[in-house]
Amino acid sequence: MNGTLIPRNVRNITGYKVYRKEQTELMMKENPNMLAKERRQEVNERWHKLESKEKYVYVLKSELERKKRIFEWVQNKIQRKIAHFESRKKP
Repeated sequence: MNGTLIPRNVRNITGYKVYRKEQTELMMKENPNMLAKERRQEVNERWHKLESKEKYVYVLKSELERKKRIFEWVQNKIQRKIAHFESRKKP
């Protein structure tokens, strides 16, 4: 698929973003009073301390999430086309 046709929220999924989301949720449970800026800094520091093997897990998760979102996007697009054509049918 041509990347320009795929929505931006699907194209921009990265391993770091998946890691950041997971870690942010954990940190908010552990320390709900922590400021967002502090959380971002802590997540960034933790990411840079990870070994390549550990980062690769999140890269794979990001690929799975991207494929899932592409599938959902295509499925939604097909459903809209079906609804459009069904609405044009004559009774």
